[in-house]
Amino acid sequence: QPGRWLFVHLTGADERSAWALDALGFRCVLPGLHARPDNLALDGDTLHRLATRIGLSGRARLIAGEPFGDTAAWLDAWAPEALNRDYRDGLARLSASSARLDGLPAGEAKLECFRLGGEMIHRLAKDPLLPEPFADVAARRALWRATVDYDRQGKELWARASHAELNRMPHPRLAATPP
Repeated sequence: QPGRWLFVHLTGADERSAWALDALGFRCVLPGLHARPDNLALDGDTLHRLATRIGLSGRARLIAGEPFGDTAAWLDAWAPEALNRDYRDGLARLSASSARLDGLPAGEAKLECFRLGGEMIHRLAKDPLLPEPFADVAARRALWRATVDYDRQGKELWARASHAELNRMPHPRLAATPP
């Protein structure tokens, strides 16, 4: 909901809880207080159960509301410029790789597809899903679509592999090490 935020109050340092909140797009905005815009397609109970399943302490409290005062300084916690730059960079890297995959030797193509595809999937899985105007939602959506297309291309590439090739993971050539 526009203007609404979700807050989680944590008492004491708790790495598991901090990890769970970060995975759900929360950032620490004040000591003991994590926040995120309330734009997720989950109700509070479902979000709390999910957060608890992935490591949020049972002592943490989830609160929804509208904060008083200026929250603009909180945006630095998400580094929106870097987030938007990562969307554009990921999209450019996927596009360049996709264009050259068919011209690479099969082993190199599979390795590149595996690594870059995995990196983009990880990036999207950890994305805080911030709404406009905090993040470039169109760029995030374009990156998501490009990742799905790249994944499809990678599956086709791997499907062409022989049975013997599928039984071993491709690996980079290592430079010879001096004796």
